[in-house]
Amino acid sequence: MAEKLQKNYKETLQLTIPSNPRYIKIVRSVLESLGQLYDYSEKDIHSIVLAANEACANIINHAYKNEHDHNIKLIISGFPNKILVELIDQGIHVDPEKIKPRKLKDVRPGGLGVHLMRTQTVELGNLKRV
Repeated sequence: MAEKLQKNYKETLQLTIPSNPRYIKIVRSVLESLGQLYDYSEKDIHSIVLAANEACANIINHAYKNEHDHNIKLIISGFPNKILVELIDQGIHVDPEKIKPRKLKDVRPGGLGVHLMRTQTVELGNLKRV
């Protein structure tokens, strides 16, 4: 499919999910399906899904303080050579440059979300409030 698309062509999907961790499964499924539609490698699909999963989890845990009565809006744009995932929330703003992940040798749950997002994506964009 990707080879049939014009170079600058994009397809955009919008999805809004509740800020409940059980709905992140839907985000993973949509991104996996879109990656397959564009004939991405399994490795690339896994990286996209992992980064988006971590971003959604961080929004729920940190921006919304585990409150499940909010929304996360996703705008997913598929291009022949990349997938752009934009996450929009109305939670507490966090500057990603100020987040310092814990040391990898410090083995315990949590604290690696931003590290995973940075290592699994080509670009981790700016956070902004709309």
